[in-house]
Amino acid sequence: MAATPISTAYSSLMSAYEILNGLLKLEIGAEVRGRIVELQELIVSAQLDTLSAQAAQTELSEQMRALEEEMARAKAWEAEKQRYSLTQLPSNGFVYTLKSEERGAEPAHDICIHCYQQGRKEILRSRGTAYGIETLACPSCGAQTETGTYKTVAQEPLESFGSPDPRSG
Repeated sequence: MAATPISTAYSSLMSAYEILNGLLKLEIGAEVRGRIVELQELIVSAQLDTLSAQAAQTELSEQMRALEEEMARAKAWEAEKQRYSLTQLPSNGFVYTLKSEERGAEPAHDICIHCYQQGRKEILRSRGTAYGIETLACPSCGAQTETGTYKTVAQEPLESFGSPDPRSG
């Protein structure tokens, strides 16, 4: 890892502290010795400040990395969102439908409007069809919508189900 200005400052302060320790071992007067101790205290304080600054710098770097990742995800989602268009279904429900020009080899599909608004792409799954209406459900949030229009089941007249009822007329 390359040396940062903070770690370089810390090393320089450590060297100054060691030099002052060496001076204390020499034959010097009490006044000079007192000044050396004062300098050592200032150096220790400066070392603690550089350690605090380094911790703050590390935290800011981590926050910046997290924000850059979040921004990249947001940009990717914005690009992905442009591939879909809001579609109103005959049942008056809504889905986001993959635009035909965006398909390529990807199959046609619809995604959940609720998840789309939350920044997620969840492909709707069919839960079955009854009377011409298919129910689509989101596997993530559980939202459901119906497609198609209701079709009545044609019923045959009773007499076509075999011989006429001998009791009738």
